[in-house]
Parts: sequence; structure tokens; C-alpha cells
Amino acid sequence: MPTAAPPMPTLLIGDQHCHEYESGWLQRSILQAAERAGHQGWFFAEDIAKAMIHYLRDRFRSPSITVGEVFDKIGVTLSKIGFPEIAAKLQAEPPPFTVSLTAAADDAGAAFELAFYHAVRRRLREVAAAGGTRIAFTGLHKAAMKLCRARRTCQESRSAEAEIVAFIRRAAELAAPADRPIFVVIR
Repeated sequence: MPTAAPPMPTLLIGDQHCHEYESGWLQRSILQAAERAGHQGWFFAEDIAKAMIHYLRDRFRSPSITVGEVFDKIGVTLSKIGFPEIAAKLQAEPPPFTVSLTAAADDAGAAFELAFYHAVRRRLREVAAAGGTRIAFTGLHKAAMKLCRARRTCQESRSAEAEIVAFIRRAAELAAPADRPIFVVIR
């Protein structure tokens, strides 16, 4: 009988706890640091990111770790293998966040739109406060359908979708710190 992989330690991001994360986020951060250090298309980034995930899953013994601690460990690794200039350019950033618009619409209850928009704005502020720079909003169509109480696609739900997208983009601009934008994907 195959054994299940040990759980990943909880990633602490400010007041947020992330239980699921993958190497792609680390790889992107390492590649960006390599490019800032003058190593375009640095091919070791994927290997180092995967090795860090392997270490956290199989050898790290604490139930939790901060984003800063993960990046400190990557920096030490980069320096030890002969790339201190990349380690110096490494910037700790949390993994992408995912926000369910459908769940926000469900949670809005009888208050509908007002509570929905308040929940979305609150989540954006939480992500920004935690240092997040990337958020994927999912369930746009279903959320719009719930907000306009439609059973199938109609002009009203398409208008609701456009309003939600415009609101999220504007709220992201307002929630973002002056030194780093928040990138959103809405689907």
C-alpha cells in the first residue's frame, strides 16, 4: 500500500496561513533575482525551487514556516552553490493568492451586492497587508449569476460580470502599496 506524502508545513504570510503552495512561485522569484543579477534565463531556478519544496515536505520538521524563512533558506543555498549575486537580489514574496468570487457571493447572503463587494475589498486589503502581489479571482460567471439571481446567462449577468471586474481592478489599485502593484487575474 503506497504511503501518502507528508504534509507541507503551513506557510505563514502575515496573519494568513497557506496550506497549499508549489514550486512555480519559488521558481518565478528565483528567475527574477537571477535576471536582476544579470543571468537571463537561468536554468537552475527550477531545480532549486523543486529542491526547496522537497526539503519542506520531506525534511523540514516544524509545522509552519514564514515566507521570509523560505527565502532565507533559498538565499543560503544560492550562496553555497556559488551564486551569491543572485542570493543578494532575491526578494521574498508570498505565493499567488486565490479568492473565490462564488464563495464571496454565497457569503453575501441577503445583503447581496453590498456585502459581496465589501468581502472582495477586505480580501484584497488582507492580501496587500500580507505582502501579496498576485491574486487569482475565480468563479466570476457564477458569482455574477448569483448576484443578479439569474438561472442562465443573460444581459444582466454580463453587466454584473463587467461591474465585478471593474470593481476588482480599481480596488486592487487602491489596496496596493505605492512600491508594488497587485496583479489580478479574473476568471
